Amino acid sequence: MRTMYFYRDKGLFLQRLHPATTFLYTGLMMILAVIYSNPLYLTAMLAVVIWTIIELDGRETLKWYSRIAGMMAVFVMIINPLLSREGQTILWHGPRVPVIGVLDISLEAALYGLNMALRLFLLIAVFAMYNLMMDPDRAMSSVSRIARKSAVVLALTVRLIPSMVSQARNVADIQRARGVNLDSGGIYQRWKKRIPFLKVMLLTSLENSWHTAEAMEARAFGSGPPTRYVTEVWRPRDTWITAAVLVSLLTAITGLLAGAGSFEFYPRLGDLTGSGEEILILIILTIMLAIPPALARGYKGWNFIERRI
Repeated sequence: MRTMYFYRDKGLFLQRLHPATTFLYTGLMMILAVIYSNPLYLTAMLAVVIWTIIELDGRETLKWYSRIAGMMAVFVMIINPLLSREGQTILWHGPRVPVIGVLDISLEAALYGLNMALRLFLLIAVFAMYNLMMDPDRAMSSVSRIARKSAVVLALTVRLIPSMVSQARNVADIQRARGVNLDSGGIYQRWKKRIPFLKVMLLTSLENSWHTAEAMEARAFGSGPPTRYVTEVWRPRDTWITAAVLVSLLTAITGLLAGAGSFEFYPRLGDLTGSGEEILILIILTIMLAIPPALARGYKGWNFIERRI
């Protein structure tokens, strides 16, 4: 379970893309997930992301992230219908609640909450996909060519939460091995047992910060121009995927100008499928976004593709 937070190099096709290609692909996915509100577009993108994660041998990681996204999605689906009052199709007339008012649940609010949960799941899936595709060291090395110090700060920030989670698990395992049951007793007793735990975490974090500073000083950070341990190579596969990303971007912009990708939830539900032009844009966008996992699948089974890209 601990390795779910970390990138694991398996030598896969999608892990050997140029960092710029990975940035473009995952960045476009993230932007489209935020911009689009039509459930069909979000569902199609989610299917592509899940396929990409499967090609990255990330089924277990997907299950782990799905549990997190599921809990957050359930919370969103419950809260939005209770707080939103804009829908006209009332499913249930509830009592009057202080501060909130009349507790009416509408179809529009329920479906809007479901769509928000879908978007949230898509964003988390894109993050999981990026975590499987991109080595943090390669990512920071690429960013450092533009903003060196900012890249270091970003690298330390990205590593902070996974490192603290791993350390917290180790400390908790050690305390349980010594006979300390952190989950027994009342709230006061549980907090009292966790005080030594928090002290160890604080001391460990300070010690790790000191070690990081020593390592940076030993490597003469900031004393001169940076060197490159690895030179990134641009391959035909990067050209193909970058072209697909650019076509997807142009298609998305054209669709947004034409009103495709949006969906009206309030005050009444709009037309889900839209015009034929919107369906055509959805098909083109889905095909272009599916090119990376399709190439990864072909790379495994077809020697022709392996030699060409």
